Amino acid sequence: MKVQLTITALAICALASRYGAPYLLTTYECKWDGKKCAYYVECRYVNAYGEHFFYPDIHRDDHCPAIRMFSSSAPAKKKGAQPRT
Repeated sequence: MKVQLTITALAICALASRYGAPYLLTTYECKWDGKKCAYYVECRYVNAYGEHFFYPDIHRDDHCPAIRMFSSSAPAKKKGAQPRT
């Protein structure tokens, strides 16, 4: 059992160092076309290290997934920062 936990912990650390730390979606803002979300304007994510604001690219039809990986080298966007256009 201890070996399995050690291997699992090492695998999580390896994935986090390669792909970044997982963040959980807490809130989002989107523009509605009447029936559904036409495009997302802002996604707010949190984890143990703090919060991260993500501004999806509306030209690529990005969305706000429930869990998103952000690298530790990516700067967290501050509230009030202007999204890319």
